[in-house]
Amino acid sequence: MIPEIVNLKLVLELSGWIGSILLGVCAFPEVWTAIKTKKCNLNSWTIILWLLGEIFVLLPICILAPKGWLILNGGMNVAITSVLVYYKLKGVRRE
Repeated sequence: MIPEIVNLKLVLELSGWIGSILLGVCAFPEVWTAIKTKKCNLNSWTIILWLLGEIFVLLPICILAPKGWLILNGGMNVAITSVLVYYKLKGVRRE
């Protein structure tokens, strides 16, 4: 049983923020490499599916369950995948 001292709602909210930030930054190494090399080496379908998945998940979150940590995670992932899509398309145009 959880002690009465611990506010479960606060702990879960904090857990959501921490998890959201960790998941949001997990792709930074790939983005950093793409920016440095000016190309993205990920499979095109992977990036497109990732970006579309993030957008389709973010829309209902913003409307139905606007939790700050969920919006932060979705927003970070859309931004990150957009950078990867940019460098993937830029590399495709060169070839």
